[in-house]
Amino acid sequence: MLKQCKVGDLIKIIGRSYTILKDKPVYLVIKKEEHQGNYSFLLLDTYGDAFWTSFRKKDPYDSVLIVN
Repeated sequence: MLKQCKVGDLIKIIGRSYTILKDKPVYLVIKKEEHQGNYSFLLLDTYGDAFWTSFRKKDPYDSVLIVN
C-alpha cells in the first residue's frame, strides 16, 4: 500500500512507525517522498498538526491502509 498511496489520500497507519501516533488514527497525506529504502510522508492529523513519518519499503510490518 505504501507505493499506491498518493497526496490527498486519507490513510490509517497499521503496523509499526517511527512516530508516536495520537489517538486519532486517520491522517491526510500532504506530501510523499521516496528515498533509498524508505517512503516518507508529511501527514496532517485531525488536530491540524502536520508531521513527517517514514516507512521502510520492504518491511511487511510498516504499512498504511488507504481509507478513501
